[in-house]
Amino acid sequence: MYNSEKEGGRLRSQRQLQAFHDILSECELNDMGFRGDMFTWRRGQIRERLDRAVANIQWAQMFNQSALINCESYRSDHQPIMMDTQYFNPPDRSVMKRFEARWLQEDTVAEMIKAAWARAKARGQGPSFSEKVNEVHEELHKWDRDVLKALGKRISDLKKELERLKRGPMTEANTES
Repeated sequence: MYNSEKEGGRLRSQRQLQAFHDILSECELNDMGFRGDMFTWRRGQIRERLDRAVANIQWAQMFNQSALINCESYRSDHQPIMMDTQYFNPPDRSVMKRFEARWLQEDTVAEMIKAAWARAKARGQGPSFSEKVNEVHEELHKWDRDVLKALGKRISDLKKELERLKRGPMTEANTES
């Protein structure tokens, strides 16, 4: 769009630049700008902003939290570009938490979920179904952080228990394999 978007090599003619401006205007499209490095293409000593996004006013109003991000490239002379439609409105991190499949391998997961649901339900008519699900979800992540991911402590506690059983009297209960 502008000769200032190029370093090195021969500059584009004003006629070429104007033709691009004219077609964008005719189509009622506006450049969306960018975040990150201005130059999206490199070869030798030449750098240019070749890759861009354009949008009409309706799209820009509908997706007013959007931003185009010029990402880093490691294998190409073009940098990838990414449109993030929530760039200026980052998602709530609590919503980003996911159910972990590894939880299903734990013997206590069913009891954990039932107890969390019962606590959410006991609050009466206040919480909606989705609020109850969110409460259970939050408790699962707390359980994961405080119990499951604390493996070092779990292992240490189990080693102490094993040592206690080994040093204690021999009984049928502590000699079972």
